[in-house]
Amino acid sequence: MKKTLFLMLCFLGLFALFHVSEARGYCPTRETVVCVRSINQCCSSRDCPGSDLCCRENCGNKCKRMYPRRTDGVEVFFDSRCKIDEY
Repeated sequence: MKKTLFLMLCFLGLFALFHVSEARGYCPTRETVVCVRSINQCCSSRDCPGSDLCCRENCGNKCKRMYPRRTDGVEVFFDSRCKIDEY
């Protein structure tokens, strides 16, 4: 009984996590620029102000306003190897 309840709670938690991220929005289309050095403004959306998303760009991760429809933009989720660069 306890094991079944635990598994149900885990499933509901995962469902809520994915449902919330889908409902939030998407990263806008990626910029088409070539850069010499990659600079990260963020390593996850928690590093961004307000409801902005941390999006992977060609020149590093940047905080962007969310877009209502799916694009080729990619949201960055926490990566322990990511470092936020100072300008």
